[in-house]
Amino acid sequence: MKISSEEIILQTTSSDDTELRRLLEDYHDIKYMSEKRLYPSAMPSEYVFRIEAGSNLIGEARLTNIKWLNRKSELSLALSPAYYRKGYGSM
Repeated sequence: MKISSEEIILQTTSSDDTELRRLLEDYHDIKYMSEKRLYPSAMPSEYVFRIEAGSNLIGEARLTNIKWLNRKSELSLALSPAYYRKGYGSM
């Protein structure tokens, strides 16, 4: 699945996306955010999106704990620090 706007693209990917892992693995605070990232096979249904600005991979968006019947899920965003405070995480 691919969702795009004028500024960014959300592209579905998997938990083992090597380029995305490389982008996020260097940030020591990521490991404290969620242990679930380490055990994707034990997680409930989820969607993982690559966030791209132009041709640059800038982070990920995840929908986890999807409850299809209730139309609820948890959303998390992780961005490369170079893209903090530029409005990519705002609504």
